[in-house]
Amino acid sequence: MRALLRSVSGWPLGRLAVLQPSLVIIAVVLAQTWPRLAWPWQEWIQTSQQFHEQLLLAAPIAAAAATYYAGRHAAPDRIASQPWAPRAGMPIVLRHLRTLTIAFTISYLLGLLPLVAVTVASADYGGPHVLIMLTGVVGLVAAITVGYLIGVLAGTAWLAPITLVVTFVLMQSPHIEAALSAVTPVTHVPAALGETESVPLTWYRLGLFTLISVVAAVVAARALARQHRWKVPSPTTAAAAALTALAVAVPLVSAPRLVTAEPAHPRLCRDVSGIEVCVHAGHRSQLPEIANAVTRVRQVTGEGTWDLRRLRDTALATPVEDPRRPEATTGWIPIFPTNDLGYYAASAVAYSLSGLDNCDIGDSGEVSEQFSLAAELGDRLVRDAGFGLSPAEPSGRFDEISVMQLRDWMRHHREMIHGCQLTTDQLP
Repeated sequence: MRALLRSVSGWPLGRLAVLQPSLVIIAVVLAQTWPRLAWPWQEWIQTSQQFHEQLLLAAPIAAAAATYYAGRHAAPDRIASQPWAPRAGMPIVLRHLRTLTIAFTISYLLGLLPLVAVTVASADYGGPHVLIMLTGVVGLVAAITVGYLIGVLAGTAWLAPITLVVTFVLMQSPHIEAALSAVTPVTHVPAALGETESVPLTWYRLGLFTLISVVAAVVAARALARQHRWKVPSPTTAAAAALTALAVAVPLVSAPRLVTAEPAHPRLCRDVSGIEVCVHAGHRSQLPEIANAVTRVRQVTGEGTWDLRRLRDTALATPVEDPRRPEATTGWIPIFPTNDLGYYAASAVAYSLSGLDNCDIGDSGEVSEQFSLAAELGDRLVRDAGFGLSPAEPSGRFDEISVMQLRDWMRHHREMIHGCQLTTDQLP
């Protein structure tokens, strides 16, 4: 046990080179995930993705720390790093990487622990996506190993800042080229409830990051086992580098889709004022608030203005039921922890009733009179239902009309409203 603790702590090579980055990793992960802890509910797919998305800062810190560690403790003037040393080569590499990976991985997981605990307590459906979580852990190990290799080949700790910057740019690269999300630990491609990451692609990412880690460790060990660390690559090293390059190139050519729809969408439905309101099972705790919003809009508009028959959670979207191709009698509501759920539910109903869902902006991008009127009518219904902010002075063309006048007018112009065919001449 004592030998293991010494290995993890870095003894006798010094603890600060491992302890300081570990504390920084915990701090940055906590800082980035802390706002999520205040969300009213959590979803397992989003929490699982944070295991690789939080590498945006953690991976550069870990890689730079590994470069610094190798530059200090595997420098050419270190007695343990001489080619003739009894533990030269792979034994010293494994010892160093064991110290770095255990310390930084534990720190990373500690930073994510509060988010996981909150998700366990507040998620309505499902469980952790283990493979997705593992891509983050293996991606961190790959960053550490590559950073260590840079320190070994450079023979100095002064390259640590360069490693930090280059790794950070690499983590941001999917913003420049979307296909890079398949080969970088940080994808910048969020999945929502009802979606997941492609299982074959996840397995590929696990294999790629493992391959990078193994190749980097082997190259570092071969470099430490010879007098001159820089030399013409041997056939073995060249083959390993070529295999890694090929593995990286495959998804860049095919551009696979990272996020896919789940095969099944368990749902929970309730009849609310004659409307079938359905949400994903993971949003069951939000159903009462949605039902309340629907009821309040119904009270504003009355009975004779409704063509809406169904209200669907966007997490239930399928190729058959698609929010991008809505039916006249179906409304869709995006449910997300940071959204004002009551407002979004009321808006989904109100804008469906105002005909906005059936309006077409057109290829020119200019907003038509019909679109503007439908949007203003929807805004008025949302405000009358008690959601959103009421302006200090009337700003829309429907604001001077009483609730009873608006209700009667909507009843008499029901078809024109739902077809997004209103003009100013038809206003009350």
